[in-house]
Amino acid sequence: MLNILADSIGTAKILMLVNYRPEYSHQWGSKTYYTQLRLDPSTRKRGRDAALLAGRHYGARPLKRLIIEKTEGNPFFMEETVEVLLDDGALVRDGTALRLTKPLAE
Repeated sequence: MLNILADSIGTAKILMLVNYRPEYSHQWGSKTYYTQLRLDPSTRKRGRDAALLAGRHYGARPLKRLIIEKTEGNPFFMEETVEVLLDDGALVRDGTALRLTKPLAE
């Protein structure tokens, strides 16, 4: 479906953003209207900094390590993971900080 969509938007006034892992293979790389922006995994330090999105509460360190491990340091996936945890209620905003409401194993 993505290949069909990519073929049909060449003259349309539309912006299509696709996020995929490096092992994904697509057919639209040779299109003149295609631009690839690579989002490389963060360095360990930058990954830790980005994982601060997960909060500064006691016990946040294991959550941050888990986020970095599961997202392979990709800052986009780290941010999305935190958003999913917020949407699920596993993390809640407590003023300017975030608080984990469910056991880390969940």
